Amino acid sequence: MSIELPQRIPVMILSSTVLFPQTVIPLYIFEPRYRCMLVDTLAGHRVFAVAKKKDQSEANADELPASIATAGLVRLSSQNGDGTSNVLLQGFARIGIDAIFDDRPYPVAEVTQLRSFNSESASRSAEQRQRLLELITNYSKTADNQPDHFFKTCESMESLEDLSYFIAQAFCDSAVIRQRFLETMDTNLRAQRLIEFLGAYVSPIGSETDFLSKLPQEKSAKN
Repeated sequence: MSIELPQRIPVMILSSTVLFPQTVIPLYIFEPRYRCMLVDTLAGHRVFAVAKKKDQSEANADELPASIATAGLVRLSSQNGDGTSNVLLQGFARIGIDAIFDDRPYPVAEVTQLRSFNSESASRSAEQRQRLLELITNYSKTADNQPDHFFKTCESMESLEDLSYFIAQAFCDSAVIRQRFLETMDTNLRAQRLIEFLGAYVSPIGSETDFLSKLPQEKSAKN
């Protein structure tokens, strides 16, 4: 999907939502500032970012976004009778938030697109893709909360990066872990972490808390 990323875009700061590139999420827009944001966005380029709110443990975390987020394109917007709206937002670019401006009723950010890279060979990427498909297939044998078309969509994805994001959105409920995945620039490292996460997810022994405790406390290039 080729969409031009504006230099400045509105930012919706949420405490427990992380958007990945090439995935779609539903949003319920009810706060007055974000209603205003949506009106302006629909009248323009239809692009805004979803950013996880910084952890409360971080200094000056109130209403500040994480430094890495995802820009999305409004694919569908339906306004309700009370002025709220239901939106489908499709992520298309991971971004670094370089500056925040408060000259509008809602946050606006100056952003830079952040691209992934592969640290390992094409054959290794193919192996990781196959392992991800095996893990979700094994999970499907013990649970029925994912429809058949989900697995068919996964099988049709040739890009390891896109597949990793798609699976992470479906299986990972923790915003903290999702943010870690988003901040991982190396596609192979991200895939490996997702494989480890799914191994714990499918296993009755593992848990998201156990997985998070094993992640290195590294800082990304934009932190």
